[in-house]
Amino acid sequence: MNAQPVDVRAIRRHFAFPELGRIVTNNAASTQPPRELLQLYQSLAPGYENVHRGQSTASQQMTTRFEGAYDTIAQFIGAPGRASIALYRNTTEAINAVMYSLLTEFRDGDNVVTTLMEHNSNYVPWHGLCRDILPRLGRRVECRLARFDPISGETLIAVPPIKPDVAILHAANADAYGNVQHLGGPGWIDLFMYRAADRVIVQVDQVISNEQVRSDPWKTTIADADAIVRTPFGAHPFYARGYHVQDNDHLKLYSDAAGRAAAGDRIALEGYLDRYCRQPATHADYLETIGIKRLLELYEY
Repeated sequence: MNAQPVDVRAIRRHFAFPELGRIVTNNAASTQPPRELLQLYQSLAPGYENVHRGQSTASQQMTTRFEGAYDTIAQFIGAPGRASIALYRNTTEAINAVMYSLLTEFRDGDNVVTTLMEHNSNYVPWHGLCRDILPRLGRRVECRLARFDPISGETLIAVPPIKPDVAILHAANADAYGNVQHLGGPGWIDLFMYRAADRVIVQVDQVISNEQVRSDPWKTTIADADAIVRTPFGAHPFYARGYHVQDNDHLKLYSDAAGRAAAGDRIALEGYLDRYCRQPATHADYLETIGIKRLLELYEY
């Protein structure tokens, strides 16, 4: 099908504002009325009377025209009839009506998704529903914003931040007062988790003196952690900056076992979990299972 070009001049002739040389970009609450609508107002004004409330001939005639408008709209959009049509003064009022009509349909874990392209009138009501109205009814529903990657076109959903009770992190050093040092910087994930959690436990390769911390306070990346646990090789099989490199052979062992489990064969994975997770009673037992020779091979930076 060949698309016909839009005749912009023909469209502009339906409106009065071009006569003033205006270029109108507001098409939300202040949309310009077409000439046909203004003419309809003028024709209705002399005989205008209350709809549904008057006994006069003018009131009855206006009521008939008013109700007939529902039939016209239903026919225009292909609705079954006037009972399927609801008219509102503006978009905000209409969206609020939809929101309240769905109030009893929401269940825990539901999501309301809108986008940044929407007008505030399609964001504020749903945000208020999820954050204020539904919690009073004991329902937990999230209001999420969808963003679109301008390069790939992929839809991205913004999710609310997590609020963990406890975050367990690993770092290089810390003193007994909870001042933590990540050698080479903490990366963003550790800082985000530290700020989000109610309590933070940090395992470190070495506990250092408070004097060492105070001698160079700019190295402190987390202050006042709730607990410090001295755990050499606590990051194994991943790396710990300043102490040991990543154990890629061990990670491959796990990855291969997990891959077989995903294909339906869990024997290798169960063997891995038994040897490295279930049987060692302490972290020291785990390190003995890894073996001193392998740990020394990793002990470089």
